[in-house]
Amino acid sequence: MGPWTLGRLEKLGDELQSVIDGLCRVTGRTLPDKPEIQFESALAMGNVWALSERWSQLGFDQLRKIFRGTRHNIHIEALIRIMVLNRLAEPDSKLSVFAMLEVKKPTTTPDLSAM
Repeated sequence: MGPWTLGRLEKLGDELQSVIDGLCRVTGRTLPDKPEIQFESALAMGNVWALSERWSQLGFDQLRKIFRGTRHNIHIEALIRIMVLNRLAEPDSKLSVFAMLEVKKPTTTPDLSAM
């Protein structure tokens, strides 16, 4: 037997409710009360978080120690990380680097905006 589907829910309309009512009659069950559902907003940061974690797992965060001994007073590792993660997350957009700096990240990820 293959997978069965009723089709797209938004196109079913009242037909779906009649199917549900029919199944309830046949099985002798009643529908439970509808739960009150609340949706909370979430930040779009999955790709940035995953790429930041992979950056650390691969040991690229150790570049910070190498560049610390240079004469430059900027965080070169952070700049490289931002540019690499930008190209992986948004390969078609050079401007997304600036957007990536604005994203709030979980506390377990490296701080991409530390410059």
